[in-house]
Amino acid sequence: MLRTSSILLLASTLAFAAAGQTPPPVAARSRAAGAVSGRLTDAKTGEALPGVNVIFPDLKQGTATDADGRFSFANLPRGRFTVQITSLGYNTISQLVDTGAGQPLDFQLSPAATEIGQVVVTGVSQATELRRSPVPTTVVDRTRLNQTSATNVIDAIAHTPGISQITTGAAISKPVVRGLGYNRVVTLNNGAKQEGQQWGDEHGIEIDEFSIDRAEIIKGPGSLLYGSDAMAGVINFLAPDPIAEGHITGQATANYQTNNRQQGYSLQNAGNINGLNWLVRGTRKVAGDYRNRYDGRVFNSGFNEWDANGYVGLNKSWGYSHLTFSTFNQNLGLIEGGRDSLSGRFVRDVAVNGQVESAVVGDNQSGYTLQVPRQRVNHLRFGTDNSFIVGQNGGRLTLQVNYQQNLRREFGDALAPDTPQLYFQLRTVDYAVRYFLPEMSGWNLAVGTTGLRQQNRNLGSEFLIPAYNMSEGGVFGVLKKSLGGLDLSGGLRYDVRRISAQSLYLNGDEQPT
Repeated sequence: MLRTSSILLLASTLAFAAAGQTPPPVAARSRAAGAVSGRLTDAKTGEALPGVNVIFPDLKQGTATDADGRFSFANLPRGRFTVQITSLGYNTISQLVDTGAGQPLDFQLSPAATEIGQVVVTGVSQATELRRSPVPTTVVDRTRLNQTSATNVIDAIAHTPGISQITTGAAISKPVVRGLGYNRVVTLNNGAKQEGQQWGDEHGIEIDEFSIDRAEIIKGPGSLLYGSDAMAGVINFLAPDPIAEGHITGQATANYQTNNRQQGYSLQNAGNINGLNWLVRGTRKVAGDYRNRYDGRVFNSGFNEWDANGYVGLNKSWGYSHLTFSTFNQNLGLIEGGRDSLSGRFVRDVAVNGQVESAVVGDNQSGYTLQVPRQRVNHLRFGTDNSFIVGQNGGRLTLQVNYQQNLRREFGDALAPDTPQLYFQLRTVDYAVRYFLPEMSGWNLAVGTTGLRQQNRNLGSEFLIPAYNMSEGGVFGVLKKSLGGLDLSGGLRYDVRRISAQSLYLNGDEQPT
């Protein structure tokens, strides 16, 4: 049994706001408790701005302005929360709002060629304007993701400065942040930790790239909220913001990539009726062998994938409670690179009269069929995501609990192409409980605990790592103080991890005994 303990102390971190002083909280008085309304206009012309997105990220509630530039929320929790106002061609407005009392929220938006004022939720105690976050954070939004020709979600963000990838195939990418990767980078799926054999480089991150609205990337050990694994950084893949009350929407997305003939299709439905909101998405991808200048078609580099994900839940004045799910299912070929000594062409294993022989790969590689060796990766997640308002001043208690099952099977025997030689079964139950105290005089305090219970089993005839049971837990506190244009942040975290590995002995035939 291996037992490790760690204490992480983050010294005060500085962030300077480009605009100087922090604006005071805006009061939002309305006739009904917890209701907020306002009007948005163009700062130059004074004209009303329809279709502007108004979002409270911490509350997961949003709406859009009508033809007269007006918006309203009927049932918001009381407290001080950040509101984000975004519209294409205008500067983003981020403001701390008191939803309990005050005047209507009337804002004037200034035209802008570039977007500033983005709000981040990763690594901070509450939704924070990007320029005021004391943690070095980069945001990759949906527009940039759409403009990137990528085969998977990590490939889509790998061109961000400070981010790279380790890839062993078109569908296989692992993130690297400032030179560190694998178990030193925490990957979050909408705020929940992703557990899927992070140590391996022959399978990627099990997240549907079509389900991502934006990615928030922390570079360096800047966050105490996510545990000791976040030595290199944190990558948080976030779902789209909730739609406005009383609306039901649908979305269809398709793409085609010429190099490997990749086809991608995704359908989404989302709605928000009387506080009951939901989102469901289904995705299908298929790709053939990719092509390079040296080899032409690279044998057995294709893949296929189908995914489904979404949530259903309630958003009320007490907060929100969502049930989440995702299933990721991928089959992909493994590139061995063996060559024929005479022709230089790729070779592959084939079964001939009960024997395995090598055969030269022909010119016809236009299909989507996978050969051995290949692998199948299945990742299933069920969870709950909750945020409850505590007290009259807007304190928040968040609770996330998830069950994950990750299956990885590798098929490498031409005589038994459907029998897995490697078969990992990883099961994880993880939790995160965080309490965010109400903001008082520029002070923000967050305390909480995170942990998991994990079980790994080998169900195949080959082994790379032993079977093990692991449990870990940690407690933390993070404090932030805003002094005009200066933000100070510091915290303390203590973690304990216990690993119990099963003994593995092999006989002369390399079989377990």
